[in-house]
Order: sequence, then C-alpha cells, then structure tokens
Amino acid sequence: MQTSAIVSCLLGGAAVVLFGCSRGADAPPSPSPVLDAGAGSAARVPEALPAPPASAQGAFSFPSTPLAAEKGQFALVPFRSAIDLALGSGTQAASFVYAGAYLVRAGDRTSEVRWLTEQRGAVPNAFIVPIRRGERARRGDVVLTNFASGSGLQRAIVVSEGETASPRVRYLDLALENPTGWGTEEDTLPPDTFHVLRTPGEVGSTLACREGSRVERVIVTASAGERRLGLGFAGALRDFDVGTCRTLPLVPAVRPGDSVHVPWINGFVAGAKVMRVDAAAGRVAVRFDFAGEEREIQVGFANVAVQLP
Repeated sequence: MQTSAIVSCLLGGAAVVLFGCSRGADAPPSPSPVLDAGAGSAARVPEALPAPPASAQGAFSFPSTPLAAEKGQFALVPFRSAIDLALGSGTQAASFVYAGAYLVRAGDRTSEVRWLTEQRGAVPNAFIVPIRRGERARRGDVVLTNFASGSGLQRAIVVSEGETASPRVRYLDLALENPTGWGTEEDTLPPDTFHVLRTPGEVGSTLACREGSRVERVIVTASAGERRLGLGFAGALRDFDVGTCRTLPLVPAVRPGDSVHVPWINGFVAGAKVMRVDAAAGRVAVRFDFAGEEREIQVGFANVAVQLP
C-alpha cells in the first residue's frame, strides 16, 4: 500500500485525515512505509504493537465494557498514537481520527485490532466503534461509516436507488467548500463497512452538550450508563454526562423560515434561519450573523439542532 496524498483539515468540528488505504480484510501486509496520522511522520509499522502498560491507563477513566462484535468485523478506531497519548496524559492531549480497522480478537475490556494501514495493537474497548455486519441501506438512510476514499469517521446519506449492501453516498460531516472536494462528490461504500443509524442518541449520532456557557457538537463514540464519550471540535474526545446533552435528529424536520441551531467553529450558533432544505443531498442551508458578518452555510443532516440544552 502506498500513501499517495495526505490532507488534514478541520471540518464540521472533526479532524479528517485523507489517504489511500485498502479496505480488504485479507489484504497482505505492505512492505512500504505508511503514515500514522497521529504521529504525522513516515515510519515503518511493526507487525504488532503491545498494549500500553496498565499503570498508564489511569488518565483515561471511561469504562471499557465487552464489545458486541466478533473477529473479522469492521470497526472505527482512533490511530494508535492518539490512544497512547490519551492513556498516558488524558484525551485532552490528543486529536482523534477514527480510522477503519478489523477486529482480530474481541476481549472483555481490551481488543486487538488491525488498522487498514496493517498496524496492529491492543485497544481499550471504549475507543472501538464496531460496525454491524450484513447491513443494507436505501435512499435517504443516514449511515455511520469510514471515509471510503480516505480515512475518518463519517456520517453519510444514501443517494443510490433501491436497497443495497454497497450504497452510493454523500458525506454529511465534510464542509462543501473543503479542499478535497468530497463535500459535493459521491462515494461507494463496500459491504460491511457501514450501518444505518436509526435512533437519535445512539453511538454514531450527534449530541449538543453544554459546557458552561458554550454548547458543543459531539458525535457519540461510546456509551456507559449515564456517560457518553464523544468526538468534538478539532478531534477532541470528551466525556459527558447525558443530562447535560440533547440528542439531535438524524433527519431534521425543518423547512425554510424555521429557526435552528448549527455547529460553527467550536460551538453552536443559535437562531440560524433555514433558507432551503436539500433532502436528496442531506443538507440544510442556513443563514446567520457571526461577529457582525452574515454567513450562509450548508449543514449536513444529523448536525442540525432544533433545541439546545
């Protein structure tokens, strides 16, 4: 596998790292150097990496529980360098990019995974987002997946006709004006690398969580009782009490003239006016004032709040 291009950008509050990787579960290990997006420099990847010492895991306190997953299942997992930083210094020390991986062994608290880069290692289950097998999707469904033409956790809307195990989609978390062009392009998801999001608040959906005077957009990556682990602005991974959050609808029931709240930089902008709704592309065009300047942006479904906490 050859890494042909790397573009890192902050889009919709999440860090996205783009590079070419094979999704094949049986793809042979590559002898070529690859890039660990967290490290940001070329290095030869060892065949496997040991788990961090237990003494270093005190900085990350979110519970790790058994996974509802099995060997060979596709999952979204942060790059190892970010996990190591979080276990040693807390999640505030790292910027997280959830990349595609396959489960090698599922354990009660820690599981072994193989990233698409062929890097392998043991990871606390709280960092692993399993993707359900055998899913089929139809036009208008919102799915949780990995960026098929690069890397990074994405929600996408299905644009292909009929029900299929390999849908054509448009991504919802990429800004339309991002330099990759994928905000307006369509992509095809391989089978068993996505699942349909059905319930607001489930892992993969969006929360609006209050932190003091600010309300942050958070994509849920793990759930334990009343606690939620979520991916926020610039790849920050945060632990929230569910009582401080509101769920966002997967498909917002809004129309032109409505007042909504949308994520902008590191928080929500309140009182944005809906200008138009493009249901086929899964986008809501809104207009709002920010720092005395009028702006119009198109926000992906699953990111539009009708109410804030």
